[in-house]
Amino acid sequence: MPEDRYCSVCMAPAPKQCVKCKQCGKGKFSGTTAAASCLDCAPGTYASSTSQTSCAACAVGRFGDAAGLQTNCKACPAQHYQALAGQTYCNPFAVCSPGQKVVLQGSNTTPRTCIDCAAGQCSATKNSGSCTACCTAGAACGVYQSD
Repeated sequence: MPEDRYCSVCMAPAPKQCVKCKQCGKGKFSGTTAAASCLDCAPGTYASSTSQTSCAACAVGRFGDAAGLQTNCKACPAQHYQALAGQTYCNPFAVCSPGQKVVLQGSNTTPRTCIDCAAGQCSATKNSGSCTACCTAGAACGVYQSD
């Protein structure tokens, strides 16, 4: 098993006493030459190859919830988004309430956006894509008038 090191130096004044170390593995980095050990990439970052001097930030739409990631982080799950790079979580989509409509559905990089229905318009379900006329003169919105 190779050592987790990132260095190869000969110390003066005794150049015959060289320190030979192996590369940092995936998910690790060393910010300095001749470091005694490698460090895990912090949550929200990753190193997908060996011998890294820094870790890359998780891309927009992805997240890294653990240290030492070796791949480009995890994709945000369904109904979640992350608009910033280097994050450790994804945000849940907003839920558009009855009386609102969805104007932007959202994606793994953008939030769902809701607006209130216009006066005299209603939506009866969550995350409705449209508002429809719902009121008659003298009746409350959403209330059924029986005969």
